[in-house]
Amino acid sequence: MTERRPITIIIDAEKRHASDPGTFEIPDRDDRMSLSVGDFAKIMFQNPADQTERMWVEIQGLGGVGKYRGRLDNEPVLEHPALRFGQTVVFGARDVIDIRRAPGPMVH
Repeated sequence: MTERRPITIIIDAEKRHASDPGTFEIPDRDDRMSLSVGDFAKIMFQNPADQTERMWVEIQGLGGVGKYRGRLDNEPVLEHPALRFGQTVVFGARDVIDIRRAPGPMVH
């Protein structure tokens, strides 16, 4: 019998990209390192059943160079223990698979 992990993990996007760069693209490192509060980062989460789900996280704080704290902006479809909409997620630039920048200020 295979032992299951009790938690959801964040998949390292840089490592995944390095193993298959032709089909698994990620944003440039400079873009992933320069996220700001209000931007959205798409992260891959893997549940204890080894199922993967991609979800958006809104950046709410910076934790040093390439480190972020955000709020999960999706309701998980797959079963993820203790992972729900609005939950705080801490991750690094290496985990980001896509970026949506916050809208800029309105110019009148």
